[in-house]
Amino acid sequence: MWKRYFILLISCVLLTSGAWAQKSGFRQLAKTFTTYPARTKVSGTLAQRVERSYQTATLSHLRNQGQSPFYFPPTYHMQPLLNVDPATLYPDVPFLATSAQLSNYFLSRNNSMISNAISAQQHLISELNAHSQDIRRASRSVLEGEEINFLVHQIPENTSYLLVGEHHDVFSIYIHISLLITKLSKKFRNRPIILLTEFLPENVLFQPSIVYTPVLDIAHKLGIPVVGLEPAFVDENACLLFSTKQFDNMPRDIWVSPEGVRLRNEHWATYITNLRQRLEEHWSPNAQSPLFIIYTGAGHNDYSELHSLSSLLPQEDTFSVAFFPTYFTVDDGTIIYETSRFDLLTGGKFAKETVLHFKDRSLAKLAGHDIRIKVSPEVERTE
Repeated sequence: MWKRYFILLISCVLLTSGAWAQKSGFRQLAKTFTTYPARTKVSGTLAQRVERSYQTATLSHLRNQGQSPFYFPPTYHMQPLLNVDPATLYPDVPFLATSAQLSNYFLSRNNSMISNAISAQQHLISELNAHSQDIRRASRSVLEGEEINFLVHQIPENTSYLLVGEHHDVFSIYIHISLLITKLSKKFRNRPIILLTEFLPENVLFQPSIVYTPVLDIAHKLGIPVVGLEPAFVDENACLLFSTKQFDNMPRDIWVSPEGVRLRNEHWATYITNLRQRLEEHWSPNAQSPLFIIYTGAGHNDYSELHSLSSLLPQEDTFSVAFFPTYFTVDDGTIIYETSRFDLLTGGKFAKETVLHFKDRSLAKLAGHDIRIKVSPEVERTE
């Protein structure tokens, strides 16, 4: 009975939030990127800031080559952000008035974050090396097929935010996360559960006609409300960033850049916090607090990443898990076992460990997650 009431309550909260209607699909983008002339004093100052931040980030990259695997290059051009109020992305920056100014501000922030991330990563590598033995002791011998049972048993009963990260587009990982959702619905049968995900537009409730992964469908069948997190400014602006010829000049999605990820994570954290507050205003004082399962890419809930979602939520109520494939096979048949950032940062020393469980939160913050599980990518699809 409480499940039906909870889904109805979720629907009411979303409908009254003023953001139910979301435009579907991406807007038509310009075929070529645009550079902006310095027509105003603000635009000119921002253009100079882009130049300086680009040079600083470029020097950081060149000095860092071969020393650590940070791979996002400095950027110098981007496609314009369409129909975005600058205050939506940067409410504390009142002087942004045009698309040109918004784009240049984004570029300068992104390049500054690249420099900071490179420096932070060098420190992280040193810390991981210093704690190598502690990480080795975090390895768990878990029988094949029992990984999810082990994981469910380790999740604290008082968890309010369970962050579930995946390496995208690995079908066997979808199967494992679907099983995790099923077992969590039994473990927390007396608590309301809601699944929030980056794979749906913000405030949109999942329906069976919307398909991203089996995970969403399984949750829906279990009576768990599935709510989208991705804000409209992402859906409506699939823009690209461009570096220059000294790197590979390959266009990259603006929203997977360091600044793009920061904006998304902070927006998600605000949305999640507000949703919990609105729900609890309508919830009986004697009822158990809802469990929020937050389903995203693994990088978003990595403690060691700058501005990670897991660091933006209350630490005492948060538990972070992530799933990665055991290996990649490249075109020439070579098998690569370093399938995550952690594997690269540790030089592959733990790449073949199936389950790593960090009971010490300080160690989890170095490794990225409380529990990391590797899943064989080989699975037969029955669809």
